[in-house]
Amino acid sequence: MNGKFQSQRYPANWNLRFVCNCRKNGAGPKIYPATAKQLSINGTRIQSSHNVCPNTSITLQLNVPPMADGEPARIIEIIGRTLYTILESNHFFTEIEFLKFDKASRKMLLQALNQHFGAIS
Repeated sequence: MNGKFQSQRYPANWNLRFVCNCRKNGAGPKIYPATAKQLSINGTRIQSSHNVCPNTSITLQLNVPPMADGEPARIIEIIGRTLYTILESNHFFTEIEFLKFDKASRKMLLQALNQHFGAIS
């Protein structure tokens, strides 16, 4: 996440799944599991087994760990845009810029980042 997308990143290792709309070889949208390796309020770097096309709209469902003992994990849906993908150690790492959150999800993500990683602005 470079330039205007830059913000404090955190080593989240949070699970997610994403819908890929690449349409490679005439294929329709598919859902893939991934891990948010680095996470900020503006975007993420995910690790997956799928090579995601650059400059593609992508829908993420981020599994946010519980904020307190006994609470369930929450799912935040985010629309993003892929910036680029690299292959490293047999895994694909894709940089994603967040564009749109559903309902109160941006606030929920900000609270979760604050809870799990300390005060952020």
